[in-house]
Amino acid sequence: MKYLNEWTYTVCITLIFSVIFSLLLPKGANGKVGKIIITVFIMISFIAPIKANGLNFDFDNINSISEKQEENEEESYGAIIKSNIEKTLSDAGYKNSKAKLKVKINDNELYIKSAEIYILNDYDKSEVKKYIFDKLGINAQVYYIGE
Repeated sequence: MKYLNEWTYTVCITLIFSVIFSLLLPKGANGKVGKIIITVFIMISFIAPIKANGLNFDFDNINSISEKQEENEEESYGAIIKSNIEKTLSDAGYKNSKAKLKVKINDNELYIKSAEIYILNDYDKSEVKKYIFDKLGINAQVYYIGE
């Protein structure tokens, strides 16, 4: 925000001085040359602060930023779903169960690429798999811890 304030201040000062100098210019051919010089000066005052502060207009960086945001969203949604699976298993009495997920966002839709559930040897794999599918609609692979 500080940068924007400084840039606005610079442009306003430049415009004020440009108006004052344009009023002092003579009429005729010399005045037209002076106005061209003032116009170039105004254009430079718009562009120079942007370039001086290291801003570049490389659009490849924008793509990498959106990819990082998408990865962060995938991680967040994955953590939420993982937590929901583990809580559902815990509520059903399947203690010490863990989940591992891989999710993908494509066209603003969330897809679960893979879901793995790790349970203790005391529980039945098919029973846990059916329970998760019935409760959450997730077709997960179930493994015993240590498998």
